[in-house]
Amino acid sequence: MNTHSEFTNIIKKNDIELDIITIELDKTDLTKLQKSILLKVYKNIHDELIDIIDELNDEDIDNIKISNSILNITSICIKYIEKIKVNKRVINGNEKKIIVIELGRIIIKKNIENSESSLNILNIYNLSVDIILENIISVSRVVNTLIKKKCNINFCCS
Repeated sequence: MNTHSEFTNIIKKNDIELDIITIELDKTDLTKLQKSILLKVYKNIHDELIDIIDELNDEDIDNIKISNSILNITSICIKYIEKIKVNKRVINGNEKKIIVIELGRIIIKKNIENSESSLNILNIYNLSVDIILENIISVSRVVNTLIKKKCNINFCCS
């Protein structure tokens, strides 16, 4: 069963309500805070994704390019989510993951013009996004640990 909920951001300006964006959410158990963060990031991220979206809208795109695009979308989403603070605190890792996954889905659904391509790309996304996130998180933990310990890794080539 695939239920949808809509989350709309409305701005009041000079007593006129402007509907800025409406996003359909598959994951209806997102908290109000998660929805708010998701919407804010979605509005800010779009310009950085234009080239990726254009590539995904190419009718001749192959699965390798789709996979690379999914990696890029996920990485860009993480980059934006990592900057988010609520009441001067970073959001926890599980919330970040939930928001990133849903944000990627929304980006694909709202921006891929061909519905058949969108379903294919969304299926590949759903199958691969968890492992992509886990690998990015794993690498960042190692890098952060090395930075905190101020480790220098020198490579010698002969």
